[in-house]
Amino acid sequence: MRRRAVLALAPFDGPEVEAALRRAAEDRDWQTRDAAELLTNPD
Repeated sequence: MRRRAVLALAPFDGPEVEAALRRAAEDRDWQTRDAAELLTNPD
């Protein structure tokens, strides 16, 4: 569920979204962390 919430943030930007992605990047679930990493560093 948290991974899907992170992916749902993809079309948005702004300070609130960036803060949410930073928090997700430290989540206990590796898939949530991976999704946050993909959105913050798409390279």
